[in-house]
Amino acid sequence: MTILESIGVGAAAVVATALILVLGWLIISRTITGALILFAWATESGFMGVALYFLCWAILFPLMVIASLAFGIFAQYFGLVVARDVKRVNRGLPPKDSDEHLKWANRHPPYDNQ
Repeated sequence: MTILESIGVGAAAVVATALILVLGWLIISRTITGALILFAWATESGFMGVALYFLCWAILFPLMVIASLAFGIFAQYFGLVVARDVKRVNRGLPPKDSDEHLKWANRHPPYDNQ
């Protein structure tokens, strides 16, 4: 193996490791978010809801992990959609004049701070 081949293999290993770490972090964070959402939903039912929540984690562990991940991904997607819509509403409607519309669409002054 030449030096260039070993450098290429090392670079590929670094990129693969970074990708696995980022993907793992995203999966773990979404699963924790989903578990917290399910816990909040269980607390609305009082003691029985919380007891059932922990019982499900003890008995149905794989299904609870999948459900938590699904709820976490859904919550993240829904949150981004809501934030995007709020920003769009606050930005206002585009101007009717074609020159002003181009300034608005490309975020040129006076539309650059929105």
